[in-house]
Amino acid sequence: MRNLRLLALLPLALALFANAAAEFDGPAPLSWRWTPVSAKVAPSGKPLVVDGTIYISVGDRVYALDQSTGNEKWKFPTTQDVEGGYFRKSPVMAGGILVITNDTMLYGLDPATGKQVWSYKLVDPTQSILGGAVSTGKFVVCALNGEYLLAINGADGKEIWPAQQHVFDRLKGGMVTSGDTLFYFTQTNALCSLNVNAPAKVKTLGQFSTLSEDAVPVLRGGILYINTGSYLAAFNATSGSLRWQIDTQEDLVYGPAVSAEGEAVVSRDGILTIADPYGHIKTMRTPDGKKSMQMKVDLQSGASAEPGAAGAFFVVPTLNGVLNLVDPKDGEIVWRYMVHPMSEEAAARLRAAGKAGQIAGSNGVSRPDPANYSIEAAGPPVVVGDTLLLLAADGSLLSFDKTTGVDVTGPDVRMVSPLAGSEVSSHDLAVAFRISDDASGVKETTITLTANGKPVDHEYTADGLDIVRFSLHGANDLLPDGRVEFVLTVSDWLGNTTTAHFSLSIDNSLQPVYSQLPKGTPSAAGGKGGRR
Repeated sequence: MRNLRLLALLPLALALFANAAAEFDGPAPLSWRWTPVSAKVAPSGKPLVVDGTIYISVGDRVYALDQSTGNEKWKFPTTQDVEGGYFRKSPVMAGGILVITNDTMLYGLDPATGKQVWSYKLVDPTQSILGGAVSTGKFVVCALNGEYLLAINGADGKEIWPAQQHVFDRLKGGMVTSGDTLFYFTQTNALCSLNVNAPAKVKTLGQFSTLSEDAVPVLRGGILYINTGSYLAAFNATSGSLRWQIDTQEDLVYGPAVSAEGEAVVSRDGILTIADPYGHIKTMRTPDGKKSMQMKVDLQSGASAEPGAAGAFFVVPTLNGVLNLVDPKDGEIVWRYMVHPMSEEAAARLRAAGKAGQIAGSNGVSRPDPANYSIEAAGPPVVVGDTLLLLAADGSLLSFDKTTGVDVTGPDVRMVSPLAGSEVSSHDLAVAFRISDDASGVKETTITLTANGKPVDHEYTADGLDIVRFSLHGANDLLPDGRVEFVLTVSDWLGNTTTAHFSLSIDNSLQPVYSQLPKGTPSAAGGKGGRR
């Protein structure tokens, strides 16, 4: 186990102040990052936090970590693997017992020690546990083969129903609970509920024309919020009556994020639409500040998990490995943090899996580079007080916290294409700089770039590249023959600044060399203009 610790926990002097400040108000620096010795399969889920302890399932182990430090308290199993396969989904707490699932087994653990209290094995060898389990307080419910529901007593691991509950229309998407009531979707796009104490009395609350396969109902204050096609709809959780619905005109996925600020929904192509608590899409100013428009925020990448509430903000992890924090007051992205691998070895594994390209080393030999890769989130972020937790697809867990984290260094800047010092023609030349900051993230609005002291048009991409292009008919003219010096200045979200110098030798009599930009980079000029 590796644990990147940035600063020891600093206790707050006054309990009253602690309570007032205990809300995530990012951007925040990385406090610590934990990673397992090995993660044989990518996790899928989110951490569970109870009384200062974080519980996560990663591959063939389940871990308990200290929330303040990221230090490991225990792991299960301790040595040999257990029956049933890998642990891929989030743990749940039921009846005071931590319940974890793999393909065919449920295990009940003492949350304080990680010792096994009970185990339950599916009787039917043709069945397997699909999706994550949910807790009703005392009981755990999980889906089998997408067609049956199984309920287990968390205290002793015994079935509480005479037989599994058969869902004839088959299950779809995720489940949610409120007290003893379970809410779920079916493949016929019906929203159903049942009381775990009377499972045969299934109630259909609503029927929808369309639902995505990853749809998840979200419950807050007795109201169910549901994404159906392009609509966000709010229903009374008891009667199923419609309170309101709005058409976002976007292809919505996952479930909505709901907070006191309103609701946020994300489309398949990464458009975040924000509504107020009363079912009206909010408005924001157009880029020129002259008009109002619907509050639709382009995240520049599709979502990798459902959005979540983070204090007064909404947070969305995207497929390009970026964590996006959006202010619902004005639609501004107030923080973007790209998750990189912990090591070059991890970057090499990503390259072997076809996840990204590579960069050239100083000796001309290509090598993997962690800053050239990003890692998707394994599930939605979790906010506990003023701490934000994110489980990454490589099995590592990141903790962001203004109190316990510190950042005193500026971003890392590298010229990745062409190699610094190369002799090239400036005809159709694209120069790319990789900018990364693993402590608090790159604040892209602070980037300035000059060539021989003159500001140039450039574009910062969602993949962490800053690109400047030169051509006869582009925004930037051809460079003169001779040495050209590039100066790039950038700050992170806590104000630490880096100024980096690079040079190229220009000979416009040479044939144009079309730069091999890193994977994910637009190869042609265009798009919204960069910063001057």
